[in-house]
Amino acid sequence: MQQLVEEYTGKPAIIIFGSHSAIETGLASKKMGLRNVLVVKKGRERQYLEEQGHLFDEAIVVDEWKQMLDTAILKKLQEKNGIVIPN
Repeated sequence: MQQLVEEYTGKPAIIIFGSHSAIETGLASKKMGLRNVLVVKKGRERQYLEEQGHLFDEAIVVDEWKQMLDTAILKKLQEKNGIVIPN
């Protein structure tokens, strides 16, 4: 993990799971001046993106949580200098 983070350029983006504490984590990342990416399961995105969209810079919608391990999604998160905050 440390080796991967050493390759990041610029500020990290906080990766937030669309779960029970996503709103608090989104608020905290904004207060710290950090970008964030919400990963949310399809069908729950309205709750976060329409009602609390001001807290999230962008979102990745997945059908199942296991898609978080897909190479394409991991690459996107790495390109954004993503650091997962297990919330």
